[in-house]
Amino acid sequence: MKVGVVFPQTEIGADPVAVRDYAQAAEDLGYAHLIVFDHVIGADAEKHEGWTGGYTTKDMFHEPFVLFGYMAAITKRMELVTAVLILGQRQTALVAKQAAEADVLSGGRVRLGIGVGWNHVEYEALGESFQTGRIHCLQRRSCGGSAALPTDGSPSSSPTTRGERPSPRSRAMHGKRGAIHTP
Repeated sequence: MKVGVVFPQTEIGADPVAVRDYAQAAEDLGYAHLIVFDHVIGADAEKHEGWTGGYTTKDMFHEPFVLFGYMAAITKRMELVTAVLILGQRQTALVAKQAAEADVLSGGRVRLGIGVGWNHVEYEALGESFQTGRIHCLQRRSCGGSAALPTDGSPSSSPTTRGERPSPRSRAMHGKRGAIHTP
């Protein structure tokens, strides 16, 4: 059994030393992976009466791929995991490129968990309706593998992949690694 640890998104703040110390301590304690939650923007509780989401605009959420780039440089073996990246709020090809780059820089330690999200406030803040954003995500099949992206695992399928190692996207699409599988 592999045991992981959750990155304390709302508690750790913006101090890069605190982020480094937490990640390195988790790795030194033997955790197999570090889980990072994704929220693009918090809710303004004053504008959303009855908000019960557990976080607001006052809470900091580190951007997962930027955080993974930093953690790739300061850790050696611990997997870097999203749980859950809200793919309906992002461009699919850009996520694939960012994930591939983070995977390259970390030596193959990125694992993606993706979903459509639950928070209507985030979708609205990004100029998209909650229902429409979720539906578009599912229609374009990006929340489970996109048919529009190359899936042959070749280095040309991602500008950041080197050698014969497939990107996290193509590995997931073929079901060889990761939490994403083509339906």
